[in-house]
Parts: sequence; C-alpha cells; structure tokens
Amino acid sequence: MCVTKSAVRALILIPLWGLLVSASADEREFALSASSDAALLRSEGSRWGGGATLELSYGLSDAVALRATGSLTAHEGSTLAYQTGLGLGFALDILRVVPFVDFSFGLLGRRAEGSWSNDFGVTVGLGADYLVSRRLTLGGIARFGASLTSNRETPLLFYVGPRITFRFGG
Repeated sequence: MCVTKSAVRALILIPLWGLLVSASADEREFALSASSDAALLRSEGSRWGGGATLELSYGLSDAVALRATGSLTAHEGSTLAYQTGLGLGFALDILRVVPFVDFSFGLLGRRAEGSWSNDFGVTVGLGADYLVSRRLTLGGIARFGASLTSNRETPLLFYVGPRITFRFGG
C-alpha cells in the first residue's frame, strides 16, 4: 500500500489544526462511545471478522481529549483479536459535523488455535461524528493497529464501523 504525501500531511495537520481551533463543549466532559466493527486481522494470513469497541474519553480542552479504548473482534477459524489503549484524541468542531483523529499506545493481542499472544502496539484512528444534540453524537470510525514488539510477522488489525457517543459531566 502506497501512502501519498497528501495523506501524510493530512495526518499531521488535522491534529495540529484541532489544537488551534476552538471547538465546543468538550472541556471537562466525559464521553462514552460504542461501535460495531467490521475487522481485518493480518497475522499469519488475513482473517475477516466483526466485533465491538468501547471508548471512554475526558476532554482536556475543547479540542483535545484523553482516551481509553478497548475492542474485541472474532475472526474466521475461531480466532479472536483485541486492542486496548490509552492515548489522545483531537477534534475539529465544524458546525454539527466533528472530524477527529486519535492516537493510542497499548496492547494488541490475538488467540488462535487455543493460545494467546500479546504485543505492545500503536493504534491510529480517523472518523467523524454528527452532533444530534449536545449530549448525543452519531458517527463512524476507522482504526488501524500495529504491533511494535512482535518477533514474528507483524500483526495488523484494521477495523471500521458506525459509532454512537453519549456525553456527560462538564
């Protein structure tokens, strides 16, 4: 897969822009998100599957949030994969549509043929939410996770799906 210069620039500029632009109603608020995911696990072959993700975030400012994420997906051949992570999310509030990018470090794991393997990894996400109300958003998310410590073929996990977010506190 070839990554263009434009894509690299976008991944750098979107979070920076989010730091500079004032967004609305996220500082000191909690947000709980859930998504249903279609997932592709590439580890000793590719396996399609599906699962779910839960995320809890806390607004450090109007544009930056601290996030904790966990996902579990089931794949062909009774293979399970999971991702947990702590990281930062950056949002750019544009009227009722809020594009965002997030980064986290944590564990990527998989179970195949009865044995578990766990690796330290990094996850990058890109998505957008539509503000239904101040407390409810509907959107979509795509995340890509890669192991940083695997001695074998580098496990990769890509998942994408719709999400719903409830905001509280603040």
